[in-house]
Amino acid sequence: MKRQGRAARGTAIRQLEALSELRHVLRSGAAPEKILGEVASIAASRIGHYCLVDTVDRRGVTTRLTIAHADAGRRVKLDVALQAARAAPTVNPRVTRLIAGGKSEILPTVRVSSTRARLLADVKLLEGEEVCSYLASIVFVNGVAVAVITLVRTDVKRPFDAGDRSLLEAIADWTGLGIENAQRREDGPQRKVAQPAPPRRRSGVNRISGVHHRLRDSGT
Repeated sequence: MKRQGRAARGTAIRQLEALSELRHVLRSGAAPEKILGEVASIAASRIGHYCLVDTVDRRGVTTRLTIAHADAGRRVKLDVALQAARAAPTVNPRVTRLIAGGKSEILPTVRVSSTRARLLADVKLLEGEEVCSYLASIVFVNGVAVAVITLVRTDVKRPFDAGDRSLLEAIADWTGLGIENAQRREDGPQRKVAQPAPPRRRSGVNRISGVHHRLRDSGT
């Protein structure tokens, strides 16, 4: 019981730290692409190991926006993988399924070889690494799915759990609210900025608001 209590307290502290860091990012007034990039770094370091962020357009085509890792020293190699992924926008069945379901998805242990192969092709891990655990959640803005945050762990001894899933869902919800507020600021002071509380999760559709088009126009 004491061990479980310590684990629960550790999880709660980690969640508070991650959301506090995220709140600071959302209050910065950054552009949507900057917010999503910072979110990837937070999720990779607080939940880890790899974090991918894909934007989705109204046709269901996904574009890799960023890749982050808990180890900042891997940035150069990850940048190479990111450029390759950006050059090949595609309809990703995994992301399409997530959006259609309107919820998060977790595979604590990736055992099936075909599933591992599909995730490896999508995530493009560094040489010698394997997908051991998978977690993903959708970012909604005004009820529309605009991005998917995907996390992958490469340590078989540390599978994702319900606490990780809850934290990622909160990060995704707060991120959507932050982008929504950024849009309101761009529209002018007459529109009231929402308070930083997680919005209700909604069913996704394969459409996207103006956020995605600004991301694409900016060269990402």
